[in-house]
Amino acid sequence: MKEELTKLFEKVDCNSVAISTPEKPIVGTEGLVTCFGLLLYDSEAHEAIVAHIGVEDDDTHKAIAGYPNIKWYKIVNDALDLIKLDKKRIFKYVIIPGFDSKISDPHKIKEKLIRYLTNTSSDIIEFVPFEDNSNIDIKISLEFLSNQFAFDSRSGKFVSHDVFYGMDYININSKSR
Repeated sequence: MKEELTKLFEKVDCNSVAISTPEKPIVGTEGLVTCFGLLLYDSEAHEAIVAHIGVEDDDTHKAIAGYPNIKWYKIVNDALDLIKLDKKRIFKYVIIPGFDSKISDPHKIKEKLIRYLTNTSSDIIEFVPFEDNSNIDIKISLEFLSNQFAFDSRSGKFVSHDVFYGMDYININSKSR
C-alpha cells in the first residue's frame, strides 16, 4: 500500500509548484528548513496545489541553500496561475513552516502569505484557512531536521506518514521540540 502511494506522489522541489492530477493525485514536499510549504485545496474539485517557497534574506538578497534568488510572491503567483477560473472556486489553505521557520520567521513570511491570499480573494476565487489543524500530518526528518508533508487530493487528507514511510522522523505531536 505504501509503495503504491509513493508512485502516485508528485514531489515539489524548492521554489517550485505542482498541482494534483489523476496520475499523481498526491502532492507534497520535503526539506522545509527555513522554507515554507503552501497547500491550496479545492474540496469540490478534489484539486490540490503545493508550493515550496524558499526564503531569501531580504537585506542581502542571497539565496538560501544555493537555490535561485526568487521572491516568495513569485512562487505564490506560479501556484495561483495553475488555478482554472471557469467558476467560483474556494480553496482551503494551510501554510507549513520549515523546521527552523517555526521558531524564527524574521521576514514574517507566514503573515505575508496570509495577507496575500486574503487580498487575492475575489468574487471568483476565495481562500479560507483549513478549519481542523489536528489532521495536518507533518513529518520531521531526523537526518536533516526538516519538515515534509504529502496530501492526497482524492480524500482531502494528509498522507505524510504513508508516503515518507522509510524515514526516521520526530512525531510532530511530541513535546521533544
